[in-house]
Amino acid sequence: MSTVPEQDASQHCRYPTRLKWLHRIGYGTTALVAIQILVIIGTACWLQWEEAHRSRTWLALSKTQEGPVKPDARLPNDDMLDYLRRLPPITGLHGNGFRFVVTPSFSQSDYAFTLSFTQGAKRAEGVLYIFGTRTPDAVTQRRAFTVPAWNYRRYAEVMDQLTDGWPGADEGCADGAPVAFERLRGERVTSGRGNCSPHYDRVKRLNLALIRRFAPGPDLPTEHDWYRPFPEDR
Repeated sequence: MSTVPEQDASQHCRYPTRLKWLHRIGYGTTALVAIQILVIIGTACWLQWEEAHRSRTWLALSKTQEGPVKPDARLPNDDMLDYLRRLPPITGLHGNGFRFVVTPSFSQSDYAFTLSFTQGAKRAEGVLYIFGTRTPDAVTQRRAFTVPAWNYRRYAEVMDQLTDGWPGADEGCADGAPVAFERLRGERVTSGRGNCSPHYDRVKRLNLALIRRFAPGPDLPTEHDWYRPFPEDR
């Protein structure tokens, strides 16, 4: 008897087994591809949600608020609030004035000032504070200055136009020059904080122009964003 039919039957039995493994490999590969696609889509959705959440957070933080600047759990290292705590209280501004803080990145100095105006006075009274960023617990310099009444009124008018009702913006840039202000009008206090939006760039330029004009000195910022380089960087 011939053994050929038995060999054919043996080969025939092996083919379905191979096909089963090929199918399993195909199913596994398809599943892996599907998982990778889902991971990519999920990651993209997560990043999109995270970016939207970050934008909403900064919109809420940077809009003009009723009341003074307050602590916020989303800003654990809040240098601006620390500096504001070291300034004279806003209640001492005679019912009309400002407190202002700016902390430019990589700068030799951080800056703050208070400015108050008493009704009927010929000048507003201010104090400029210059903090060394390498020794933030020490005030490196404190300088009194005055602003003529007309100039103060014009400055206050522009600041109020810029900041009243400001709805906020996406301020989540890495560096820049974070800024905070508080405004006192009678019993009403408004405040805001920001960094690198065009709105807060205008706020910073306005306040820097005021300080350069009425509190001049060699320790002032050399750049428009309040930046003052260290001597070794000049």
